[in-house]
Amino acid sequence: MTIEVRLLMNEELTHANDFFNKIYKLHRAYEHFKWEFLDCPAGSAIYVAAIDTSIKTKMKIVGIQCAIPLLMITSEGQQILTAKSEDTLVDPEYRGQDIFNKMYNLLFEECKKAGIKYIWGFTPAYKPFIKLGFKLNFKSAQLLYVNKPIAAYHYLSSLNPKNKLIDKVKILGLSFLSKLNSFKSMPFSKLFDEINYKLENFELEIVSKTLFKENTNQLFLYEDREYFNWRIFKNIHNNNYKNLVFRTPDNKCVADVIINTRGTVGYIEQIIFTEILSEKSKKAIIKQCLNVLTNLGVPIIRFLGFEANSINQSEVKLLIDIGFYKVTRGNWFVWKSLDNNFNHEPENIVLNRLFTQGIM
Repeated sequence: MTIEVRLLMNEELTHANDFFNKIYKLHRAYEHFKWEFLDCPAGSAIYVAAIDTSIKTKMKIVGIQCAIPLLMITSEGQQILTAKSEDTLVDPEYRGQDIFNKMYNLLFEECKKAGIKYIWGFTPAYKPFIKLGFKLNFKSAQLLYVNKPIAAYHYLSSLNPKNKLIDKVKILGLSFLSKLNSFKSMPFSKLFDEINYKLENFELEIVSKTLFKENTNQLFLYEDREYFNWRIFKNIHNNNYKNLVFRTPDNKCVADVIINTRGTVGYIEQIIFTEILSEKSKKAIIKQCLNVLTNLGVPIIRFLGFEANSINQSEVKLLIDIGFYKVTRGNWFVWKSLDNNFNHEPENIVLNRLFTQGIM
């Protein structure tokens, strides 16, 4: 048996998608694959594979790994090319042959050639990443706001078909507890008269122009029009995004929130306060976002929370204060520098759900 690890050519990428579907027993269409890995705003993904070359009758892929180029931007306006690690998969029959490490080592080299300074991602299995030099300091948490506990229970229990009776009982209890928690938000049901919101079409390049000017040494996702076109408008996961922009009577933007519905679930994707606001004003703004989602009929609203820095910590605290229930289960955020001249720490990244492709 001979295993070759190399870059895949464009005409071979259908084999990678077929391998993904075979191992996970899914039906990811090649159109989905193309959107996620080839149509990216900062360039096509770097895609490597492990191939069993002892099989002469067909191309036998036994492992895949890729990196999606994505731009980040610093508080000072410097753009940095990074890459999100995705599609990490080794055929169970070929494990124990160091394929995982060999694929990543090639991926690191190819990323360096492409000018990528950092590689990062989300994973529940963190130990192999530590061995490869990734930093692992924090994990995500799910924050839940429940409008209809029974419908929320059916949704949450459906996420894992292997749930046992005791698991389902815990989920039912969680659904009702989250509903009770949501009553905290009642005093903030009326938005202050001096701030009003309207729907906008993602026209603001918020991160590059107005976000967090008072903060230093922070990294943000670079949300230009090319990024929004890929991540928002052409998203293939049946997400329905809305951009709620909050302005004062003199048309000054003080907050921008991206919300989303997919199926029967609502999401708060990203929260940006562009001015110094009181906690009460922030709560009133988020409550208005909840009202919009609730009026769309969703039984449960989710938020992907992180607590690695003061900005993300304040988001989590704000949502808990107005009635979200925190579930600590989540994926680890892993981060590795590929250039000794760049030393940004993962704790300085202002994370949100837009860092995912819309299904996490």
